[in-house]
Formats: sequence, C-alpha cells, structure tokens
Amino acid sequence: MRKMLRLAAALALLLLTTWPALAQQRGELFYEDETGQLDRAAVERAAQPLRDRGYAVALYMTQDGSRADFNRRMDADNLKEPTGNNFLTYMVAIYVALDSRESYIQAGDDFNAALATRLGEQTNGEIIRTTKLNPGLSSGDYTKGFVDALGAIDLAVANPPDPTG
Repeated sequence: MRKMLRLAAALALLLLTTWPALAQQRGELFYEDETGQLDRAAVERAAQPLRDRGYAVALYMTQDGSRADFNRRMDADNLKEPTGNNFLTYMVAIYVALDSRESYIQAGDDFNAALATRLGEQTNGEIIRTTKLNPGLSSGDYTKGFVDALGAIDLAVANPPDPTG
C-alpha cells in the first residue's frame, strides 16, 4: 500500500511539473522577426483563428537561415513532443530566410488532413507555401505572404481538401 501511495505521489508530482508546460503551448504564438519587416499586428490577427482552435502557431523570419536553423528554433520553443522525436500534434510553424530564399511550413499530426493531403504532385502544405507564402515574399510584401499562408492554413483546417476532387 505504501509503495502504491509513493508511486501515485510521484506520478502526481510529475504531472504537476510537466502538464503546465505542455498545456501552456496550446493556442500560443511564437513570433520571431529578426528583420523587422513584418507587421506584427497583422500577422498576429491572421494567426488568431488557428490559436482560437487551440493550435500553437510559430512564425519565424530571419535574414539568413536554413532548415537546420528552423529546427533549432522549433526545438528552443519546445514544439516537439517530450521524446524530442515528433512535433507537437497541435503546432504549425512558418519559417522564412530572406538571403537564402528558403521558406518552410511544418505542422504536427493534427494538420495531416489539412496540409499533408496530396493534391496531384504536391501536398496541400506545399501548395500553400508556393501559392500563398512565396508570392508575398517574392513581391517584397512579407506580411502579405505570412497572412495569406495563415489564412489558407486555417481554411484548410476548417475544410480539409479532398484529393478526389
């Protein structure tokens, strides 16, 4: 009986120390614009519908970067499961590196129907990246790129694409 009580106390302590950190990230915004070229208020407004659905949204814009830099930033913001192997199921992240002209959209499993669905040769996430995010970046209207991508992601969550047409 004593061992059971100790085990229950240990589990309760573990839950008390880890649960707030995990729950805290639902609906949170992680925002880093090292370039100072985004309209933060506009981007936050565009991210709000996803946050209201309980998703963590991470937005990164840097002058120079890479996929490895994107992964480091997501790690630093604790956007991976406690094992460190998988992304949190409820997170979506957008990363842009201006000098290297790289852009990425990464999402957890909750976004599979919205973003991982193949529509022809590409996933819907790739289509959003190339038709919503990148055109704004190419035109120099970085805020529009982020806002359009976030809007398209939210629309895809609300109405997942149908690969059959």
